[in-house]
Amino acid sequence: MLNPALTATSHAVTHVGCRRERNEDRWLARDDLGLWAVADGMGGLLAGDAAAQAVVAALGGLPAGLGHDAMVQAITAVTAATSAAIAEGAAAAGGLSGTTLAAFLWCEGRASLIWCGDSRIYRWRSGRLDLLSNDHNEAQALLEQGLISADEAIDHPGRHYLWRAIGLPGHDDIEVAETDVVPGDRYLVCTDGLNSELTDAHIGQILHSPRVDACDQLLLRTLDAGGRDNVSFVLIDFAAP
Repeated sequence: MLNPALTATSHAVTHVGCRRERNEDRWLARDDLGLWAVADGMGGLLAGDAAAQAVVAALGGLPAGLGHDAMVQAITAVTAATSAAIAEGAAAAGGLSGTTLAAFLWCEGRASLIWCGDSRIYRWRSGRLDLLSNDHNEAQALLEQGLISADEAIDHPGRHYLWRAIGLPGHDDIEVAETDVVPGDRYLVCTDGLNSELTDAHIGQILHSPRVDACDQLLLRTLDAGGRDNVSFVLIDFAAP
């Protein structure tokens, strides 16, 4: 459903968390481009923060004025080029590097979801929270095969084993899906430092609050729950003009 007259406003938050010394998350909030994203540099690999910065910078450098389909093509192209550059740099240093990516695009009254890895995209609509992306990790694969339950997937060790990420050759394909947008919709684009600490039900309860209050509460509750990882998110609200 096309809604070209809708306006979008956003608020972004990032925090190192309670246990990490370095923040390897990066975010993008370009209301003017209609593009919002988060990237989570993969811990345990080389320069995860640099990988996350590279993909966010590439997206932020896209030109204004492209149509929706051209924008999706441009995102696909720069993401692939950035992935190749990350892989080349890591190989030269004798290792691997990678980052997740989750992005929301709003252009010409159409919305697309773009993701790779386990950073997520949620929609809050009329008091209901829906997860619109699926994690590219071992736990999700086992869930889709019916080998574990949804409850088991939440804490399954396979949640930490990604099978897609930007920067990993042969495993860097992004997933793209289109969705509708109606007035009052709220979209949350987040790294797994958020949903690893808060259940979807808890996130949905918080999103009833006004945007800035909701962002404050999402961060505070995440840190109160342990804040074991870096946490970053962008909250986007849509309204009729």
